[in-house]
Amino acid sequence: MNAEPVLAPSCPPAGPVDVGAAFLHHAPAVHRLANRLVGDPTAAQDVVQEVFLRLCRDPAKFPGDLAAIRPFLLTQSHGRAMDQARAETARARRERRHHERCAAPAPGVDDGVCDALMSARLRRALASLPRSESDAISLAFFGGLSYRAVALRLGIAEGTAKSRIRRGLDRMRADLRDQFANGDRE
Repeated sequence: MNAEPVLAPSCPPAGPVDVGAAFLHHAPAVHRLANRLVGDPTAAQDVVQEVFLRLCRDPAKFPGDLAAIRPFLLTQSHGRAMDQARAETARARRERRHHERCAAPAPGVDDGVCDALMSARLRRALASLPRSESDAISLAFFGGLSYRAVALRLGIAEGTAKSRIRRGLDRMRADLRDQFANGDRE
């Protein structure tokens, strides 16, 4: 890895760590660990950048003992690489499910009618939810946003976004179950 001190000029001199020197000295080891965990050199470079950018932005998170900088950076690299690997696994799983659904035989007229009825039922169930829950569900499922992105968009905590989505989905499930149990045709 060609390690240039790209982060050093933009880092404030605050804190016990010379981020530029730490980058020059430890970036190759951080990159090797990240690459071993994510299996992609480009993704590993993203991990390295994120680790050193975090150190630059918040040097107070570093424990302070300069002898501990390498283990600290490697621990940070491990965490970021695992987050990235989990995200990649989830993305691949979503794509695989999507391709499996798309590989299904072409729908007939009956399928189109059923889809239209189900869409109407889903719209009714979503509309019956409190606005806070329907907004969160719409952003997550129709907007394709993560829980964190939903929380940021709505200005709420991530846990609150998760709760609203889960509660709303539970209500929708119960509403749809009732619609089907009652033989609701539209």
